[in-house]
Amino acid sequence: MLSFPRRLLLLPALLLPALLAAAFGLPAEPAGAQQGKPPLEIREIIFTGNRMVEEATVRARVQSAEGDIFDPEQITRDVRSIYELGFFEDIKVDAEGFEGGLRITFALREKPIIRAVTFEGNDKLSESDIRDKLEFAARTIYNPAAAAQAVQQIKNIYREKGYFEVTIDTKTEPVTEGEMNLVFIIDEGEKFHVSKVSFTGNEAFSDGKLRRVMQTRRWSLFSLLTGSGRLVDEVLQEDRQRILSFYQDNGYLEARVGNPQVSIRAEERRLDIVVPVTEGEQYRLGTLSLSGDTLVPLEEIREITESREGKIFRRSTFTKDLFNINQLYTEQGYAYVKVDYSTVLNPESRTIDVTLLVDKGEQARIGRIVITGNLATRDKVIRRNITFSEGDLFSSADLRKSRRKIMNLGFFESVDIIPRPREETVIDIDMELKEKLTGAFSMGFGYSSEDSLTGQVRLSETNLFGRGQSLELMAEYGSVRKNFSLAFGEPAIFDSRYSFGVKAFNVSREYDEYDRLSLGGRMTLGRSIGEFFRGFVTIMHETVDVSGIADDASLFIKEQEGKATTNSVQLTLVRDSRDNFFNPSRGNRTVLSGEYAGGFLGGDNYFTRYTAETTQYTPLWWKLVFMVRGRVGVVDGFDGREPPIYEKFYVGGLNSVRGFEPRSIGPKDINGDPIGAYMELIFNTEVIVPLEPSQGLNLVFFFDAGNGWRKNQSIEIADLRTGAGLGIRWLSPMGPFRLEWGWNLNPRDDEPNGDWAFAIGAFF
Repeated sequence: MLSFPRRLLLLPALLLPALLAAAFGLPAEPAGAQQGKPPLEIREIIFTGNRMVEEATVRARVQSAEGDIFDPEQITRDVRSIYELGFFEDIKVDAEGFEGGLRITFALREKPIIRAVTFEGNDKLSESDIRDKLEFAARTIYNPAAAAQAVQQIKNIYREKGYFEVTIDTKTEPVTEGEMNLVFIIDEGEKFHVSKVSFTGNEAFSDGKLRRVMQTRRWSLFSLLTGSGRLVDEVLQEDRQRILSFYQDNGYLEARVGNPQVSIRAEERRLDIVVPVTEGEQYRLGTLSLSGDTLVPLEEIREITESREGKIFRRSTFTKDLFNINQLYTEQGYAYVKVDYSTVLNPESRTIDVTLLVDKGEQARIGRIVITGNLATRDKVIRRNITFSEGDLFSSADLRKSRRKIMNLGFFESVDIIPRPREETVIDIDMELKEKLTGAFSMGFGYSSEDSLTGQVRLSETNLFGRGQSLELMAEYGSVRKNFSLAFGEPAIFDSRYSFGVKAFNVSREYDEYDRLSLGGRMTLGRSIGEFFRGFVTIMHETVDVSGIADDASLFIKEQEGKATTNSVQLTLVRDSRDNFFNPSRGNRTVLSGEYAGGFLGGDNYFTRYTAETTQYTPLWWKLVFMVRGRVGVVDGFDGREPPIYEKFYVGGLNSVRGFEPRSIGPKDINGDPIGAYMELIFNTEVIVPLEPSQGLNLVFFFDAGNGWRKNQSIEIADLRTGAGLGIRWLSPMGPFRLEWGWNLNPRDDEPNGDWAFAIGAFF
């Protein structure tokens, strides 16, 4: 048996075959090199001593194979290759006669196994802080190279926390034969903060302007809350690219950003960062031309692009332009279009000439549509919301529309539509869905001086039996409010464009001046009209009993006492282009409605009511979203009858003008009790700040204005009551959470300074 220590591998290659030959009594040259001696063949290769390392791992490093002619030089290379794994302290090779050839045995001795990894000296960071980011574990074979990498990882962890003078040593502690503990000995040093970030070579933009581009921030008192003021090497390198992108986005196409220089002020525990910048000249767009396929003329391309000749050339704008051009072609079936460009810099005129290179390729059609992930939802529910069919011309616009429609069903956490080319002109569509819980048990409560404490319980299923049908049972109970309702909805009757809904309700409400009990039901037939529009016809029957009128109530309220029936028909037109019904960031929702009650429909109440409401969502900078809503309503009686008090408009409250109690704005009787308005006008504006988009956590700032007016009273903007405030909205694991507080911006003597509302739900 021969042993191959590491130093033996340093011998010249010609010496090793000679040693092997002397030891084995074999020729020093491969078979055929000496006359008269038959070649020796390797009959078997075996490995011994490897306990933790899989034999397949070792065998993969060995080039010698059973059936090969024995070659001592190759055995030497095999030993070296096994050593390079880093798992073995010693390797011995034994060759013995076997079945007319040789059996080669690699006797391996593994390095010790690490039983435990421990730390000493880590006072500022906990052991879990280090282990969570450390890619090094116990019960593995000790490898000095891996331990050295772990040391560097720990240093990086400390540097991210501001400890730039940290030093780390390692020591091993034998436990049993073949086992050891590995100890990292840490000297943390003092914590450093970034105190100064400056630039050299910047003339077009100030240091402050460039600092705002960076993620690395100087330390300040706010750093105690935000964690800023730390230097992270990876983030600093990303800041180089951010600064470069900023320059290129402002026309400085030849700008260069050097490697940031970091200097340490040890006495003050401060870090100074200097970023070298070479700006170059600012370029404007010279000429824009088109080459290649001219299916779309340059004039049409100019209509969908923002880059303009003579204007500063901005990289981000040009990138969006390329995307828009690509979309223009893919919407017409050219799924394989390639939009490239070439540029010519003109230093003398400081312009850049751009030539768009378009290769539209062949038009493609939709092949198979494969839907996966819908464990509960039936295929037909999804397919009826897909705006394309197998065999249709491919259109990226249809893919986007389909995704939006399927997401807005509310049944799925995610909808991924993946085109998969099958042939040159055929593209299969894979729809990968991830369902979410659609049954909900929600609870909420609110408080106001009018309603006191009110609780609500709602049991609903929006995807009943996977058919897309909805069923809801709601109960609201409080000291002054008791509501019960049962509703069912079918979004597509026999998979058609028609929808159907029915609802039964029993609503009891105690006001200060009277009590109201309403019992009835409604049926609604709807139809989709194009991509964004839906029309509805609603027929309702309701019996209302007004009782418990206060002795000191006004004559008008006393005249409302008793039972009255309402038979009505309502026509509604809805246009909804929001990108997401549950957390929109762009799009519009407009609702126009007209209701006719009484007359030829019968009943006791005769009135007409018209309402119009529009809501617009617009994305702002920094992912902020601006929302503005306007609502106007008019109600009046006919045939000598006036609308009852409960069919008028009441302004104020969470879904109206926040900062005011419900029903507190608008006409009142001589006792100061609300009697409802014949006309209402309400405006709501919001700035929605996404705090954690993945969790649906938003901060909301709002400003509301609105009022209600008596019959024949003119609407005056100066009469609008205003409120403002803020709130938190969160799509929590327990369901939608909403907490908002509004201030009455001009409270009157009998009004509080503000009002709040809180609601939370739970899913099952």
